[in-house]
Amino acid sequence: MLTAKGRFTKGSAKRTTIQKLGRGKPDLPVAWLAYPQDRPVNCKLISIKGADTFVVDAGTQSGLLPGMELIPLNDRNCWLEVLNVCPNTAIVHSINGNRIKIGDSVSTRR
Repeated sequence: MLTAKGRFTKGSAKRTTIQKLGRGKPDLPVAWLAYPQDRPVNCKLISIKGADTFVVDAGTQSGLLPGMELIPLNDRNCWLEVLNVCPNTAIVHSINGNRIKIGDSVSTRR
């Protein structure tokens, strides 16, 4: 919410007060409460599972969940969708990822 205080005339300085909103996590359905996280999940591609499908070295213990997106740090125009998650690994599918390879670092944040 933005509010302006004071009288404004031509050439006068405007004083504004900004009330900050949006602290904390958003209101979400119970099933989605685990998705917004305080810190990013960083991991590496460790093997090829199939065409455009890879395995990463992070899983539920690191905070990955099905449906999350991972962004390769070397190719910002590509992203990976988490398909299946185990405690220490996850299977991800590459979307528009021509240049990604085993050993590349990926993260849930840009």
